[in-house]
Amino acid sequence: MIDDHDDEGPEALVVRDAEHAWALPLFALDPARPVVTIGRSPRSDLVLPSDTVSRHHARLERRGDAWWVVDLGSVHGTRVDGERVQTARLRRGASLRFGDADVAFGSAWYCRRLTESRHVPRPIDGLTGACSKWTLPGQIEPELEKARATGAPLAVAFFDVDSLARVNETFGHPTGDAVLREIAARVRARMRAGDILGRYAGDELVLVLPGVDLGQAVALAGAIRADIASSPVVPGGAVVAVTVSVGVVLADPGERDPMAAVLRARERAEGASSG
Repeated sequence: MIDDHDDEGPEALVVRDAEHAWALPLFALDPARPVVTIGRSPRSDLVLPSDTVSRHHARLERRGDAWWVVDLGSVHGTRVDGERVQTARLRRGASLRFGDADVAFGSAWYCRRLTESRHVPRPIDGLTGACSKWTLPGQIEPELEKARATGAPLAVAFFDVDSLARVNETFGHPTGDAVLREIAARVRARMRAGDILGRYAGDELVLVLPGVDLGQAVALAGAIRADIASSPVVPGGAVVAVTVSVGVVLADPGERDPMAAVLRARERAEGASSG
């Protein structure tokens, strides 16, 4: 892990490329230019060419001595360190997500070091034991093909951990990690052979359920949500009550993007959280 120790240097953004590595060139931030627009539109200052990024997705604003991110009513949301935000002050070393586009914020030194690290994603998430976001499409695609061939249903449940960022702030990141690990274990306890568990983002898990119809998937997701809420997580003496917001959908076998159902389930989970 690279820490952002260069507190005196200028700030910048760096975007993760199609191969999931942090890529040059850096996008330098200049306090003399206090507004930076971000979106899919070619007129944006920082263009992110992804279908999950809105044309006018967000902007950065210089307020006093700090940069803030402001969501502009985007469809898939803006996240800071895994927490969906409308507006938030950015700390150096923050991880931003606009839709599914990953952007790092920090000093220019820090961002340049990220590009040098050429991080190669692991197939398995080391914290939860779930498959990583980068390998999840390859796990889902064969199940979609089976659904097309047999007509069997394929359900996707999305779990968004409520207020994990607050847990990290209150108890520290080791406690937050322990909470997420325990939530993954409680999800796994309800899984069958052949089900797929993935970690989509810092506080988000995906459960893929081959051969399960919508009613069965909703019931299972509700049982998992109850399991998680039924007893607190107690890591290192801290007592942490945890809840999750859940979204459940059926995959459409006609969809060619294996992540389409995941994104729809994510939207439902976010709607449940805001509701």
